[in-house]
Amino acid sequence: MRRTRRSLDALLVIIALVLVSGVGLATPWIRAEAAPSPSPSVAAAPSATPSATPAPSVSPLVGTTYHLAPDGDDRAAGTAAKPWETIEHAATRLRPGDTLEVAGGTYTRQSVDWKASGSANGPITVRAAAGARPVFDGDGVGHFAVIRGGAGYLVFDGLTITGYDIVDDGIIVAMEGAHDLTFQNLRMTRNDGQDQRSHLIYLGSPDVHDVVIRANLLDGIEGGAIHLYHAPNAQHVRITDNVLRDSHWGVIVTSGATDVVIDHNTFIDNDVGVEMWDATGVVVTNNLVTSDHGVGIRLQANAPLTEDYDLWQVKGVPFVIDADELDLPGWQTATGEGAHSTVVAPGVPLIGSDLRVVPGSPAAGAAADGSDLGTRVFP
Repeated sequence: MRRTRRSLDALLVIIALVLVSGVGLATPWIRAEAAPSPSPSVAAAPSATPSATPAPSVSPLVGTTYHLAPDGDDRAAGTAAKPWETIEHAATRLRPGDTLEVAGGTYTRQSVDWKASGSANGPITVRAAAGARPVFDGDGVGHFAVIRGGAGYLVFDGLTITGYDIVDDGIIVAMEGAHDLTFQNLRMTRNDGQDQRSHLIYLGSPDVHDVVIRANLLDGIEGGAIHLYHAPNAQHVRITDNVLRDSHWGVIVTSGATDVVIDHNTFIDNDVGVEMWDATGVVVTNNLVTSDHGVGIRLQANAPLTEDYDLWQVKGVPFVIDADELDLPGWQTATGEGAHSTVVAPGVPLIGSDLRVVPGSPAAGAAADGSDLGTRVFP
């Protein structure tokens, strides 16, 4: 019995020594509880939107502002004090993000074959200097600008283009993959052409896409003020807030063009306001079309479109499909379109000499959003 008691006492002493020293079997047990290994399933399922890797933002690219003046010199530096003379020279020098400010005055017989590109975050901009209205007088030259060779991300803003005489083409042409182009606040007046193949703005082929034509005065040409032709034609074109006057076509859309929006334009005295064939995804809305002759809109039966909230005042035929001349109920039945469009008798005042809608006229407040029909920007 005493021997057993002594053995038990010895065992208790050993246990006490182990606990006091902190060594032996207790150490790994404590570590296992205090710092458990992470579960493999946690490492295998990271957050779907980790905050450590946000999507990179693209900052606008701000380049250099160069200057053009009628008395400039292409051998100069292109600064405000030493401007260039020709847009053709400028096109060889401008890079993404650059701006060409064009001083007031007249630039005679200038033409440019444009192949330079801007970028998505830094377009090349050619614009009128603040408060200026520069005039490019073609004096019988055919083209003002041919944009081709995949050139893109270009803006032309605030220029007057007059005196050009084009044959079987456009005074401004976009072709050969030209893309992301903006033509705005242009005045194209008193230009000439040989016949109905002569146009002001001509979108050709192939692969022309993402073109904005807005807030321009496009006045008087034997062909189309805006002409989309030659397959495969342009995609994603926005034609808005223009005044299109005294041409054969206001806008003609053909040759496989797709996704073309013609919205809030004022058409005045064109032979044909809008013509369309072999095109898809064309939207014609909120326009004011008035003419003392001709046709409001003409299309082939294989050219479906969306048309609504337009006003047609044509001393001639408002609607033609193939060879069929239609009134508004006939048009609505044939196309299923034009539920909110109206036909107004000739002689009813619609717009004043300033091109603004006459208050109280059928065009006032008649757009889909309650605004006036036709252009909202006045040249």
